[in-house]
Amino acid sequence: MILFPIHVFFILVFVLANKKQDLNYILNSKTLSVFKIISVITFIILFIIPNLYLDKCTIFLEKNNCFNLDFSDLKSKLFKLGMYSILGILTFMLLLCTSIKFRIKNSYLRSYFILFYLHMWVFLLVYSYHMRFNISFEDNMLEWMTFGLAMFASIGFFIRGIFGSLFAILLSFAFFLFAMEEISWGQRVFNIENPDFFLEHNYQKELNAHNFFNPIIGYLYFPINLIALCFLTWFRQVRLLSRIYKIGGFVNFIELSDKYGFWIVPGFLMVAGFYPGPEFVEEQWALFGFIISIISLANIKNGSKL
Repeated sequence: MILFPIHVFFILVFVLANKKQDLNYILNSKTLSVFKIISVITFIILFIIPNLYLDKCTIFLEKNNCFNLDFSDLKSKLFKLGMYSILGILTFMLLLCTSIKFRIKNSYLRSYFILFYLHMWVFLLVYSYHMRFNISFEDNMLEWMTFGLAMFASIGFFIRGIFGSLFAILLSFAFFLFAMEEISWGQRVFNIENPDFFLEHNYQKELNAHNFFNPIIGYLYFPINLIALCFLTWFRQVRLLSRIYKIGGFVNFIELSDKYGFWIVPGFLMVAGFYPGPEFVEEQWALFGFIISIISLANIKNGSKL
């Protein structure tokens, strides 16, 4: 049996949850069996065969290159193609299994996807405009809307926290940090000069923390959203994480997630981190943080007390 990273991770969740029926479902389900076969075939076609016959593939592609494509470092490109294909299949299967167990009303699902794709259309339109006229994408209107929505989300979660939710207070703090990082803590607004440490070590020479990690930060969006999805769904069965679920207000948040299907947001953003990219994901975080904070406020009367 060939196990890939998310496959192993997915099974591990159920082992820790100590739920035999769920573990058997994952290991023996027909859906997973089909998924294994497709994964192995895809891995062979896109990775093993091209690498075994790399020289012949390179010669063939260069001779039949109708579009003048660059085939330098072909081995690296084939490896990425194979890995991304496998990752895509694994992600699809994880979302499929999640949708089976944690269902979302069709009306909510339609609303989410309409919002996703309207936002994507606007994002790509603005991005293409900036690229066409060689305008810096920094400080554009969408970035300022991200800041505004994240700050409103922070305020909304803070108000919810006052009415008895420690978890909402934690979310408020997280969205405040996110909002301020988005505008580099007002550096360009107030013309704040960079300290020498930031000039030397910050990749964009800005007064923020996240740009210290630019070489790897693009790879973090997938696991962050994967973990968020699992906290809203599968992790509730893991005994080792039970203390986190006992944080004041967390159970109420999970109940809202089950009712409105919040997990679909990080589920979608796991893929969106690759295209349209990290900036789009950040805007989505701010947008849905704002929406969820409003929903939390509307459900104060049903909330749990500290």
